[in-house]
Amino acid sequence: MVRAGSQAYVRPRDLPRLLALWPHEIEDETELGGLRLLAKLRRALRAERRRAIAGHWSYDLNRHLGLLSAYRGELARLRLGEAALSRIAPAATACAPKAGSGNKGRG
Repeated sequence: MVRAGSQAYVRPRDLPRLLALWPHEIEDETELGGLRLLAKLRRALRAERRRAIAGHWSYDLNRHLGLLSAYRGELARLRLGEAALSRIAPAATACAPKAGSGNKGRG
């Protein structure tokens, strides 16, 4: 189902329903713009997964499937595989302190 959704994915139609994005972010066809969208989709997928695991009332299976389809559609559009993306560290996670690292008081 997700594979079929990612093949039917149309960025201008599907992304505004899933993420709060500016029009210029949706229209950005550059590789850097695509990588930024992938990072935002990854964060949204992580949040949706956390809601699912916690059994939160706001979890939406259709949104989860839509996010996954959009993520895979963007991957296909950029022609990148998961292996290539694992080498690209998003800025938000690269700068964040790791849990249990003892960096609670930086100042």
